[in-house]
Amino acid sequence: MKVASISSSNLQSFGALRPDKTSISEGVFKEVINTPVVQKFGKKYNATVGIEKFLSSDNTNKNRFALKFEDIEPRNIFLKLKDFLTGKKYMPIYLKTRAENEKMFLSKLSNMHSDSVMDIMSTKKISF
Repeated sequence: MKVASISSSNLQSFGALRPDKTSISEGVFKEVINTPVVQKFGKKYNATVGIEKFLSSDNTNKNRFALKFEDIEPRNIFLKLKDFLTGKKYMPIYLKTRAENEKMFLSKLSNMHSDSVMDIMSTKKISF
């Protein structure tokens, strides 16, 4: 008798922050989701979290790190329904830092104010 099995590595979690497998390692992701900035955002929204590199405006030879939130959707079922009926889509959010490596990036994230991402969402036009 054959028994069906499901690989847990291919499942996407519902109601949680998910790692962008192409840009963030599992170890760094675990540290990132434990920072106050990401925890506060994760209480209200589901998203895919990744790291994006960008060129510094001061010195174009240096790469800086930014935290990227994509595929954003509210956790509240009523807000999901409202967004579905109005056709509202959320644009990706980038939380830029002056960090030049992953260790510095994690320390900058842990020192940021917990409302940083929520402030960006409230000032940015999030629907298109």
